[in-house]
Amino acid sequence: MNYLKIPYQDIQRLVQFSKLNGESKKIILNEIANYNRGTLPEDFIEHVSKVVPMKLIEAQDIFSLVVNLLNTKNAYNESNDNFFKLLSKSLNEIENYTNEEKENFLVDLKDIIFNTGKEILVSITAIGLLTDNSKVFLSSNILHDLKPIFVDNIVEGAVIANKLKIEYKENDVDKEIFLTLDEKDLEALKKSIEIAEIKLLSLKDKANVNIINF
Repeated sequence: MNYLKIPYQDIQRLVQFSKLNGESKKIILNEIANYNRGTLPEDFIEHVSKVVPMKLIEAQDIFSLVVNLLNTKNAYNESNDNFFKLLSKSLNEIENYTNEEKENFLVDLKDIIFNTGKEILVSITAIGLLTDNSKVFLSSNILHDLKPIFVDNIVEGAVIANKLKIEYKENDVDKEIFLTLDEKDLEALKKSIEIAEIKLLSLKDKANVNIINF
């Protein structure tokens, strides 16, 4: 393999990174190098946008560049040195930029590659495993509604309607569903959660690998 071609969109992201001042680049590279395993990408992006500071969309573009480079390097199983060499030729062939600008791009590309560790890849892969479903849970809440019972215009009593609200994401679209529960249902739900927590702790104790929590 003589070289790897950098996608046009990633070149634009690299150009965007190169336009930052030296201090901003230093902050971003340091954050990338110290990425904590189990950090959600959206939390990392928001954090970077605040500490630089920069627009959220700009931080997202730079993180996308980092992830794309990391995935490509991992796919070809190349070392940092070889991966940089394979990309360098492709970067030198891009048009509409001066030789000096291209040299700056190469410096920035090398800095990104050599400051990106496997923690980001591990976290991205873990998220993919957790969300390998068309429906992903977001949040839940239980609502209570006291409803009087009228007979011949006289209140003869009341019932309490318990509604379980579940918010979830399906195909990148936020949705919600409401389920009616009685007291027995609430007790059964509580018991199911308690059992799940016990099984979770047991599974963690038996696991012989590090468990990544988000």
